[in-house]
Amino acid sequence: MKHQIVLAFLFMLPLTIAEQIDNYNDHSSLTLRFMINNTIETIAEDDAELDYLSVELLLFPKETAIQKVISQKVSSAPPAETKEQDPILFTWDSYNSQYQFNLDSTLQTRNFLYKLQPEPFPLTNVPQEIKQYTEATDFIDINQDIINKASELVEGKTDLSEAVFAIADWTKSNIKYDLNTLTAQAVKKSSWVFSNREGVCDELTNLFISLLRSVGIPARFVTGMVYTNVDYNFGNHGWAEVYFPEQGWVPFDITFGQYGYLDPSHIKLMDDYDSGTPSSKYSWRASDLEIIPKDLLLSANVITEGEKIQSPFILTLEPSQRQVGPASYVPLEVTIKNPYDSYVSTALTITKAPDLTENNVKQVLLKPKQEKTIFWIAKINPELDPNLIYTSYLEVKDFFGNTADATLEYADSYDTIPEQEADAIISSFNEKEGKIYSRNLYLKCQSVKAYYYSYESVAEILCSLENVGNTLLRKIDICVENICKEENLLLIGHEKEVSFTLPLEEQKTKQLTITAKNGEVEVSAYTPLRIFSEPDVRITFLNPPEQLAYDEEYKLNFVINSQVLIKEASLQINRAHYELKEFQGSQNVEAKIKAKAFIFKPLKIIMTYKDENGNPYTLEKTLPIEVIHIPWYGKIFSVIAKFLP
Repeated sequence: MKHQIVLAFLFMLPLTIAEQIDNYNDHSSLTLRFMINNTIETIAEDDAELDYLSVELLLFPKETAIQKVISQKVSSAPPAETKEQDPILFTWDSYNSQYQFNLDSTLQTRNFLYKLQPEPFPLTNVPQEIKQYTEATDFIDINQDIINKASELVEGKTDLSEAVFAIADWTKSNIKYDLNTLTAQAVKKSSWVFSNREGVCDELTNLFISLLRSVGIPARFVTGMVYTNVDYNFGNHGWAEVYFPEQGWVPFDITFGQYGYLDPSHIKLMDDYDSGTPSSKYSWRASDLEIIPKDLLLSANVITEGEKIQSPFILTLEPSQRQVGPASYVPLEVTIKNPYDSYVSTALTITKAPDLTENNVKQVLLKPKQEKTIFWIAKINPELDPNLIYTSYLEVKDFFGNTADATLEYADSYDTIPEQEADAIISSFNEKEGKIYSRNLYLKCQSVKAYYYSYESVAEILCSLENVGNTLLRKIDICVENICKEENLLLIGHEKEVSFTLPLEEQKTKQLTITAKNGEVEVSAYTPLRIFSEPDVRITFLNPPEQLAYDEEYKLNFVINSQVLIKEASLQINRAHYELKEFQGSQNVEAKIKAKAFIFKPLKIIMTYKDENGNPYTLEKTLPIEVIHIPWYGKIFSVIAKFLP
């Protein structure tokens, strides 16, 4: 009779070191001490003089929703004139062989999982002051390869969280993080990182931001520090913040796989639209003196740790079969439930298992209240001792340390699961998240000028064409009247301006119809084209009198209306003269008139003016008013007045 022995194998990824902490993911908060030290050396000749030496320190802990500065002290040697603002300013005005400045801060950071409300994608409501964060910069550059990849990743996405997550996950999965690469010494542009598929935290973040910006999603670069288990210490670090219109700036750390979440060991020191912004600036005026600033020395350590927190997620782990044979491919089914009415993200890590066919870490985006199933495949050794039954412990962990576990037996006598069957099992369980393809186009047009004169040769029409769907649009025909232009490619979330020149010959005031269409979408826009042969100026009297007594004076009120700009306008009312300022719209005029001045003549207003191009015009307007109670000498004078000019 054979004796069977049960052996237990424990597979743990990653390994930990005694008395060292891997991370602070499950701590509610941290109290931290952060310090900056810097030395400026000088090389002086005998007659060296210094007018001033100034340092602008841009890098220091910032107040945010998840980071509070408890105290901050700056010092310098020799003592400098200091201004604690943004940036912090140190100024010396006398020569010294060496200068030093220091910053010592105590701050509190808190563990915060951003709960992102559903927001439509592509974005159409980005404030003007945020749009600079969608443009290319020196290091965060954008080329056609980056545009194509980003468009491919977000195609079919209708929610901003899903689009950002897709780009984040691709970046982390496809760019190799390697501190030994040459980029550790010299930061490379996004286009280089995309082509070479390697980089450190700054490069991963640069490329992530470039991909986002290429599809109209604002993002910025954050410079800071973070605790890492590479050497169990704080080190310099870079991550991104992505703009969500309803939420503001939300952190995404591609290197650590923290999307919409930062563990409390992150210290934010600066944010900017490019990663190449210097952390400090030096300026001086001196003679026979060389100034040599040294690198900033940054350090941080944990003072106190907040209490441990419970993960909000519910996890389960179950192998597809609990007893399998040699060379089996065993699907491991992990289920995670989101308790929130919002999008949230976490990372799941298989910490105990036999060999896996893929990376043991997966990033997961959960929709509001979603329960999601994720699979790994464990690969069993093909050569098993036929006399033994093996037991393997399985464990999965989320970002906050919550775990789920199970066991798996394998032996030579159990049935083997071939790889094809494992793939079929996963395919049958996988959630079918069908993409929704939206082909939407926004068209807005306006005349460059509010109106034109018929003597002008052309009218300019400017149109804005924006792709507000989630697919690329190609070969779009934009037409005004019988003039058409073709836009070959309009990227997701991007806007282009198209201008048209219309000849004014035979044109008249009308509503222009502009169309933009291809084989998939068609939209129309309307804009008025206003054309004047001459300025449309009108004079309207306000309650004019029908009769006036011979000796009566009267304040005559009237309104001049003009749809166009009027310049150098003047009025002559009988023999009185009035000057008007240039205007457009309505101009109220009050004129004093004497009835005796127009006994047998109607009241006449003669208006002269010029249009905005300097062309002169004359307008006459008469108002019949009966003059009564005329004395005999008035009648005689009126007869004489007929022969006067």
